[in-house]
Amino acid sequence: MGLLRLLVLAVLASEPRAAGGAETVGNSSEGLLEFSVGKFRYFTLKRPSPEEAILRHISSNVTFLIFQIHSQYQNTTISFSETLLPNASETGTDKGLVFILRPEQSMCTWHLATLDAKPVQNVAIPLSYSERDPIPGGCNLEFDLDIDPNIYLEYNFFETTIKFAPANLGYARGADPPPCDIQTGRGSRWRLQYDVYQYFLPENDLTEEALLRHLRRMAEVPQVKASAVKVVTLTANDKTSVSFSSLRGQGVIYNVIVRDPFLNTSAAYVPAHTYTCSFVTTEGNCSSLGRVSSKVFFTLFALLGLFICFFGHRFWKTELFFMGFIFVGFFFYILITRLTPLTYDELRVTSSCVCEVRGRPCSTHLPSASYSRLPFRVLHPRGEFSVLLALTAVAGSVGGVFLAAVWWRFGVLAPCLLCVGLVLGFLVSSVTFFTPLGNLKLFRDDAIFWVTFSCIAVVIPVVFIGCLRILNILTCGLVGSYSMVLAIHSYLYTSLSYITLNVLKRALHVDFRGAFLNVPFQTNDFIILAVWGMLAVSGITFQIRRERGQPFFPPHPYKLWKRERERRVTNILDPSHHIPPLRERLRGRLARIKELFRKEQPAGERTPLLL
Repeated sequence: MGLLRLLVLAVLASEPRAAGGAETVGNSSEGLLEFSVGKFRYFTLKRPSPEEAILRHISSNVTFLIFQIHSQYQNTTISFSETLLPNASETGTDKGLVFILRPEQSMCTWHLATLDAKPVQNVAIPLSYSERDPIPGGCNLEFDLDIDPNIYLEYNFFETTIKFAPANLGYARGADPPPCDIQTGRGSRWRLQYDVYQYFLPENDLTEEALLRHLRRMAEVPQVKASAVKVVTLTANDKTSVSFSSLRGQGVIYNVIVRDPFLNTSAAYVPAHTYTCSFVTTEGNCSSLGRVSSKVFFTLFALLGLFICFFGHRFWKTELFFMGFIFVGFFFYILITRLTPLTYDELRVTSSCVCEVRGRPCSTHLPSASYSRLPFRVLHPRGEFSVLLALTAVAGSVGGVFLAAVWWRFGVLAPCLLCVGLVLGFLVSSVTFFTPLGNLKLFRDDAIFWVTFSCIAVVIPVVFIGCLRILNILTCGLVGSYSMVLAIHSYLYTSLSYITLNVLKRALHVDFRGAFLNVPFQTNDFIILAVWGMLAVSGITFQIRRERGQPFFPPHPYKLWKRERERRVTNILDPSHHIPPLRERLRGRLARIKELFRKEQPAGERTPLLL
């Protein structure tokens, strides 16, 4: 008997256990997955073989359960029954269902499946709540489910918007749910408050393991409060929709915690994640942040910016070309985007479907592998960027040449330094609104925002009106070194690029004014910030020391050219006096070029000699 007991203990000890009791891995039996309340489970779903999830031994003080399942980008379907019904099933990457328990019920089941051709790696967890806890999505009137705890996410190039259904008060097993819209007092769901949280994944980490690992921190209320950043608190009178700035290639997880301040209880919705890009499209997917054209453009722009950072004041006309390129190119880009069909607004992607904004129907349960087989053309937000980039480069080059030509012909410092000062003011103003100041509700009004932004930009050249050389050198150092940040963002995500990109989005998209501008600031950003600061300080210091004892600005180029031309005309001893005029030199070179294509005449006489 003792030997048999030891054998049983050895078999139990050899079974795989969850790490710390927080997760389990694998299948309990073929086609059946057993779960425990509050414990995560990793498993793989395949298209031909759906799974059934079962939860046993539910405590009697639990009144409802939220079962949620997550994957990176492949869709998964969760349902109450094997037959998929619109009000009893959900399909997507972050989905969940609320199960209202009946009296004496201690077991419940769900059905899990996928239509994707490839196996889908998932993580799932059932969470339990008591009758005092609010029910997420309990007063749903917008979406398909009767009780919908899901967060619906959609994004475009400019903003990412999350939507969710209002919650309801909790109630005991077997009781009728409280009415949603009959009363508005303290005894109704109108006393509930909603805290919206945002959590950033590690930068430049697009792996499935990282996402599923960090999703565990956003499922339960205590972990969400400890790990994520609370962005805003909504009341029952506010619209259950919040917008954020889209961060392409950066993983972000959103969740909402509904609180009952009267009973001091809370419950979490099903978290939703996005990378603001697609893993399945071949054009501009998440693994490549930019097209080849944009990488070439910003690399050349950064090389010129580095030259301006260290030698801009000495090579004055090159600097004017650089500043004119930025000034004209920025405004031309805004103008052509707003007035022509070349926009980024043609695709809107949601967490469970892909649809076009321009009136075409949305496919609600679309597998990830079906993006390439859509009956309409899916446009990526960067699909037309090469055309816009080429036109912007041409317009910027024209603006740079024009500003340099104005200086060469007229030699007036005021308009040139005004343009230089405004470029520096634009960067300073953009940095100001990149701080938490940009999220103030006051600046959601376009008039207040643009007036404040313009005032900060104009103040910079006014402050330095008495020391114009310092203004010019500061602009060369700061703006020239920042071009390196934009070039790095073409290859590697960095939040510092959104210093100027947020202003560009605000100018292009009207609805962007209501978006929160939060960005992650992680190790890569600290390194790039240090490089930017080092380049700026080095460039400014080098130019100040180099220009010590030199004239503040070069003399008028046109006057110098005219004076030199008159000297060559009157001074016959000057070797340049004997150089033919430019027109005659051009004619001579054209004549030599024509000589190359002229057939050689044969030598000698063609007719026979007469004897």
